[in-house]
Amino acid sequence: MSNPSKATSYVQYPLDAKCYVPPGQDPALYQEMLVENSSDLFQVTGGGMNMYLGGRGDSVQCQFVSSEDLENTSWGGGSEVVSEGQGKVFWVQPAFSWGQLEITETAFRRLLAEHRVFTPFLDIVHGFGAKISDYQRAHDFVHLQLHTMEDFEIGYNIRYYELNGRGRGNPWSLRQAGVYQQMLTTQCVWIVISVSKYLRPRFGRFLDAHGSTEGGCCATFVLLGHLVILSMTTRNWGAYIEHMRHKLILLEQKMRPSFADGKSSNASSLLLQDVSKASDLCNTIETSRAVLESQVNVLLTLKRLHAGISNKKTDCCSCDVASAFQLKHMEIRNHLKAVNSMQKSAERIPQIISTILSARGEERLHATLAQIQTGVHGTLSTSLQVHDDVKALVQVATSGHQDSKTIKLLAEIATVFLPLSFLAAIFDSEILNSSYLGGIYAALSILLVLLTVIVILLLERKATKT
Repeated sequence: MSNPSKATSYVQYPLDAKCYVPPGQDPALYQEMLVENSSDLFQVTGGGMNMYLGGRGDSVQCQFVSSEDLENTSWGGGSEVVSEGQGKVFWVQPAFSWGQLEITETAFRRLLAEHRVFTPFLDIVHGFGAKISDYQRAHDFVHLQLHTMEDFEIGYNIRYYELNGRGRGNPWSLRQAGVYQQMLTTQCVWIVISVSKYLRPRFGRFLDAHGSTEGGCCATFVLLGHLVILSMTTRNWGAYIEHMRHKLILLEQKMRPSFADGKSSNASSLLLQDVSKASDLCNTIETSRAVLESQVNVLLTLKRLHAGISNKKTDCCSCDVASAFQLKHMEIRNHLKAVNSMQKSAERIPQIISTILSARGEERLHATLAQIQTGVHGTLSTSLQVHDDVKALVQVATSGHQDSKTIKLLAEIATVFLPLSFLAAIFDSEILNSSYLGGIYAALSILLVLLTVIVILLLERKATKT
């Protein structure tokens, strides 16, 4: 029969669970964080986890436990039913890299409460769930708690690079795994979040070896499970570093000058987007360095744990865990040296490319200004030539105006004297000897002159109005 009070404590984990809480930390804050991030971390219904059981001399048994079974208070997977020398591993998977964990919140709380998982493990859990990028809630945690001479709890999240198989874009993706181990003298409990296909069979072989170890669970031997996980997270470093180095070499080749003609033949292929590519590469290398440093931190914590356990044990352990940890440490340190070297080379590339593009831009600007200046000189010469032509036309117009005035004056004179000439033709000299005819001639001449002058004045006035 189920115990209602116990069921309530499972649901309220980590408030009422009898688990380790570091001094100065408030379980209520973890409770609040779980409630706030529940929709991002867990499924509402369905899902579950894989549970592996391995005992002394027994083969590893695997079974899927649904969330409904975990939520059931009569579930028989708790720590109280574990036999001596038995080890348990719980795989909790996300739906995809940036997806929710395929387990309900109540079931997950029950799992942690059943095994009294210490509260720092929740710091690791909050790094999973629904995201929009690799950098969202990306924090590296390593927590170790030694309870007694051989009892301990350790939890950490570890990031690594894996081929994504998409066939387009960046072939590498940043993955992470959350690991928890609890060693209680005769039994060992593992909770692993986000297990890769590479890890599953290899960790299964480790459990087989652990279960068949004569004399039960060796405290130092079970740490080899962490080496299996570290092997998964470090196995692609060589290929990934070469991938980054290839990108770095391509950018360096674009910048490398060829002084055949005193100019850089490759610099002309540089584009403004290469600055963005170089900056992205710097960020990628920086992230890789942070991931490697986090792996080193995990490894150093495991070495410290191994040293503490082995110093307290009186019997000699046949498994050479210390050498394995040391070799893995050297491997990661060599990768870190390679990444640091690339980082130093990559940091100066964006500035160099910017300088080259700036110099090239200045050269083009000078060439453009020279062309503009040549065009301005040509336009100025044309303007001066047009000005001279206009000046000549003005002079021609002024001369024509003066000539027109002279012609007009001559025309007026001719107009005035034309009637007089006409009268002179009529009256010959003999007629003019007569005083009577002479008077008529004079009167007509005066009238014709006045009439001509009046006509000329009227025409000029009309022309002025027009």
